[in-house]
Parts: sequence; structure tokens; C-alpha cells
Amino acid sequence: MLLCKNYAMPVKTMIYDAMNYGDQVNEAKKHHQKNKDYKSSDEEKLNDLITKDETFTRVDVETVAAINLFVGTDIKYDENEEVVNMCKAWDDHKKRGIQEGRYLEIYSLVQDGIIEPELGAKRLNMPFADFERAMQKAGYKLPELA
Repeated sequence: MLLCKNYAMPVKTMIYDAMNYGDQVNEAKKHHQKNKDYKSSDEEKLNDLITKDETFTRVDVETVAAINLFVGTDIKYDENEEVVNMCKAWDDHKKRGIQEGRYLEIYSLVQDGIIEPELGAKRLNMPFADFERAMQKAGYKLPELA
């Protein structure tokens, strides 16, 4: 009997599993947001676990690279280091998310004509030309001037 070895198959299976788990997480998130029950003591326990347990706070760079690939994060790390301080990485990632949310909120307010484009640029400490490009890159449009 001829056996065909496909060494890529386990990786392919892991990727499919990860995508499936990602879909499950997104569905759970939607469910909890709809029911407004997304804060629980279990969240507070998870936060303690990932910020205090060394298994989660100090992660090797290969694992961080896999997290970035599978989860879609952009956790920064130095490839010359053996381990990454994940507490700082998660905190930086959270701050970037908050900043991105603020940018999108300002873009939306400008697009809807609620605030003037110049004020939006000023609130984000950006020159107007950079603000306009960033807004368009994010899929928003400046309102038509009368």
C-alpha cells in the first residue's frame, strides 16, 4: 500500500481549527454584547491569570508570532529576545485599540457633518492633509463643502 506523506496537513488542520475557534469567539462576543452581559467575575479571573501567571506573562517569541498570525493581532516584539513580556504587549495592544477607536469616532463625526474637518484634525493632533488621507484610508469621506 502506497502512503502519501503530507507534512503540511497538520498545519492546515491547526489553521482551520483556529479559524473555527475565532468564529466561535466572535459569535460569543455578539451574543454577550446583545445581552449586555459581557462583564463577569470570570473576566476579572482571566485578567488576573494573564497578568500574574508567568506562563502567560512571559511567552517565547515563536508563540507570539503564532498569536499574531492566528488572532490577527500586531503584538510588537524583538526577534532577538527569547521571551516577550505579554503584560506590556497586551497593554500596548489595548491602548492601540482604544486609540484606533477614537480615530474612527472622529472620522465618523466629521463624515456625518457633526464636527468640522479642521476640528477633527486638531483633536487628533494631525496636520489637515494627513488627517484627510488617514480618514480616506479608513474608508471615510469628508463631507461635501457647500
